Amino acid sequence: MSMSKPMNLRDYWDCVGTENVKMIVFAIGSSMAYARLIKYGLKKPGTSFSLAFIDAAREITPGFEPDLELMLRGVPRSVAGRGKTIPPSPEFLAAQATRQGSHA
Repeated sequence: MSMSKPMNLRDYWDCVGTENVKMIVFAIGSSMAYARLIKYGLKKPGTSFSLAFIDAAREITPGFEPDLELMLRGVPRSVAGRGKTIPPSPEFLAAQATRQGSHA
């Protein structure tokens, strides 16, 4: 995933990994069950959830966030990969290492 490419929730999740999404969901007071329903296209998020999620994503995964319009549109329905923990992408990990290294 490119940081400049707009991402829906599924793209974002695949980019930053499940653990980061869990931190965001916890920070906004939602549930992973609801986030998974959105990820697999079984539900569309509301505006307040989407805005809160993006705000938390900016804090937890700086430089990586889902696009508001794409989140509100939802994602195509999918059942592939359910229950699988997704690790962060190499691009996200590299960006985090560079960011953390610049503050040392």
